[in-house]
Amino acid sequence: MSAFIAINSSGDTDAARKMAMSTHPPFLLRNATQGNTLCGTLEPATTFWQRTRGLLGHAEQERGDGLLLLPSSGIHTFGMGYTIDVVFLNKSLQVLRICSSVPPWRVRLPARTTHCVLEMRKGEAERTGLAVGDRLQLQGSETSASLIAESQASLTPSSQPRQILWVLLAVLLSVQAMLCWTARKASTEGRVDLRAYYAAGADARFHGFHGLYNDAAEQHTQQVLFHDGWRTLHFLYPPFAVVPYAVLARLPYGLAFVLVALGSVAFLAASTVLLSRTCPPGEVSPVVLGLCALCAFPSVMALIQGQLSFVLLLVLTGFYCLERRGMHVLAGVCLAMCMVKIQVALPIAVLYLAWRRYRVVAGFAAGTAVLAAVSLALVGIAGLQNYAARLQGMGAVTMQDGALALARYGVHTATEPNLHGMAVFLLGDGAGSALLTLLLSAGVLVWSARQAASIGTAVCAALLLSYHLLPYDLVLLLLPMALGAMQLLPMDSAGRLPMQRSPALWLLAGSMLLLNAPVAAFLMLHNAMTWYVLASVAMLLVSAYAERPVTIKSALAAPHPAPTLALVP
Repeated sequence: MSAFIAINSSGDTDAARKMAMSTHPPFLLRNATQGNTLCGTLEPATTFWQRTRGLLGHAEQERGDGLLLLPSSGIHTFGMGYTIDVVFLNKSLQVLRICSSVPPWRVRLPARTTHCVLEMRKGEAERTGLAVGDRLQLQGSETSASLIAESQASLTPSSQPRQILWVLLAVLLSVQAMLCWTARKASTEGRVDLRAYYAAGADARFHGFHGLYNDAAEQHTQQVLFHDGWRTLHFLYPPFAVVPYAVLARLPYGLAFVLVALGSVAFLAASTVLLSRTCPPGEVSPVVLGLCALCAFPSVMALIQGQLSFVLLLVLTGFYCLERRGMHVLAGVCLAMCMVKIQVALPIAVLYLAWRRYRVVAGFAAGTAVLAAVSLALVGIAGLQNYAARLQGMGAVTMQDGALALARYGVHTATEPNLHGMAVFLLGDGAGSALLTLLLSAGVLVWSARQAASIGTAVCAALLLSYHLLPYDLVLLLLPMALGAMQLLPMDSAGRLPMQRSPALWLLAGSMLLLNAPVAAFLMLHNAMTWYVLASVAMLLVSAYAERPVTIKSALAAPHPAPTLALVP
């Protein structure tokens, strides 16, 4: 066992406290009731990671060895290769329950008032005559009291949510890793969206950029590079976006996909670092923020498909940081990079225009003009016309015929997590869903324009208004989600997390729940991915509430200010 905290029993209380934070020879555990030695070599596990690891990865204990999980309640033996004895103890080290010969892959629940758990070699409890009710004692009474005091001090209410968070993160990340592993073959063989971008880059490399947006050329290239029987995936990005893929197409597809996936993780890490620097020192950990983002189902979908979602997340995070520093024109130029997905960038720009952030809009217009000039130089006027015709055709198909959209683009409109997808899901294709989409979109746009200027509000509204949206695009929802969490859950001076009772906090928790993999699996099973629109609606309300405008505060806040519930000992 590595880095276990041990105590030398010959010192006084202060010395024991100091030695409890370092590594020393293990100490003795005696059965004070029967007068015999229970463990001649006992090692305490007093930190979260030590208790989480336990005996995993260690050889079977020798006779007289023991591991004291302090504090602890229940235990499991998942992943262990041998049988052990388990003893549940209270704060006075009195035996509450003895579980002899617990085999691997088992769970043992605690007895009432359990405070710590002793794990020993199989048969040790019977060999030493241990019985329920016996009182155990570490060698030296002060040592025992000091160790228990240290364990209780380390488990303050402020640390409990953090430990629960780490456990949840570990579980969710395991699920995400399993999903990526399951889809690895499809991703590296080219049965995902990256195939269209890689093929477009290959076309630009070998035949020039003027051949982009040609259906026959796309079909031929994908048949040559990949499988002849697969459906052709269309390149729907603006011309300037093909440049990095032209470079990427120099590599074998499998290696290119791995680089795109690693780049996505790097972009996410950069986003979390930028975002954490906007907060007071020590309040938000970029590591925790990044791991939470990776636990979201849209994140794993973006990784599997090789999408640009994390690039856009970094661009929007940079926009937020620049605007926060007062660099509005440069922030607008940064926002122009989101024109790779026009359906997201334009609603954001329209809202900033409605909020009278004219310098942001001017920067956005300048950046868009530069990108348009680059695109014109790459593909010419005919290429831009072909691109506009492709977008118009896709928009017409998705608005009128969901079945045709499924056959041509691989996505049924009723599964898109936007207002149009919700309308088609409820009413089906036709004039009714189109009218409902128009009314809902106008309502969201007008309502958002009346709120305080906020990138969180703008992103949520843009996702709802987008004419074409897939689940991996909801990676962008992580930005308003992080901003809302930082504003609704600020830590106090002691590093503790006060729990505010507000409807906005419940909406934030609900949107986080919707973005988890188990919920997503249920929605996919029932072909109801469009219900992800609820997460965008919830975060739209949370973003508006976090900015404290009067219009939303009166709608969401309680009639009287609710007291803050601080988690204190």
